[in-house]
Amino acid sequence: MRAKGYVVRTCRCPTKFADMLKSITQPSFILAEQVDKIKFKNFNNQTCLAKLLRKGRIFNAEFEIRYEREDSGDYELLIFFEDDTKIQSLNLNETPYDYECSECAYDIFLWGEARQINGEWKFIEVRIPKELEYPKMGGLQKKNELVIKFYEYKTNEIPQFNRFIGVEKYVDENV
Repeated sequence: MRAKGYVVRTCRCPTKFADMLKSITQPSFILAEQVDKIKFKNFNNQTCLAKLLRKGRIFNAEFEIRYEREDSGDYELLIFFEDDTKIQSLNLNETPYDYECSECAYDIFLWGEARQINGEWKFIEVRIPKELEYPKMGGLQKKNELVIKFYEYKTNEIPQFNRFIGVEKYVDENV
């Protein structure tokens, strides 16, 4: 097991949430959703809040922010991280809850496979058929698949949360 994983639950006004997002400098991903659509792409810290869907996850190797916009306009946040110095860098005043964190990352396979269409790599799910919007990935080859990597946050060995840490091309080590 990794030492610890931390979770902070907080509420932020739009201005403070926007400031928090601008402080994200490392490459990140966003998986945003509302009833009628889902967006999954590379995150840009200059994205204005008006373009965010009602709820989602912004994540990278250092932390994950789950957000949901309330009817009041404020944002309910769950923030996951393993390095307790993130408390200061994300300007968190709340006391974090601590969890056991899995030692290794697990995979969630995404639908679709890489196909080249008009010279551009895209992810296609042939069973639907539909083009899928996924984050831009370099070095794709035919039939590559993507996975979301995640850690498990546990209490007494019972999983409580999955914390997304990144998106990678799946490499089958048996081939």
